[in-house]
Amino acid sequence: APLQWVAVAGLRRYGQDALARQIGTRFLANVQTVYARQGKLVEKYAADPGRGGGGGEYPLQDGFGWSNGVTLELLTLYPPATP
Repeated sequence: APLQWVAVAGLRRYGQDALARQIGTRFLANVQTVYARQGKLVEKYAADPGRGGGGGEYPLQDGFGWSNGVTLELLTLYPPATP
């Protein structure tokens, strides 16, 4: 999630809003898919949609400051469409 945030923020800063939106909304779609399947936010997300990530020194954690914070900020920038 921190890397997605750095990419989105950097692209927006340099006027590449469409690409920033694409990266941000793809990350949010992945978070939403994992949440729908597992009923929770997780620390890491795989590059392919719908899977929590893995690897590292410890098992995948439920929730996590970076991931939760980036998700909230991206939802602020790119709120879901309402019917």
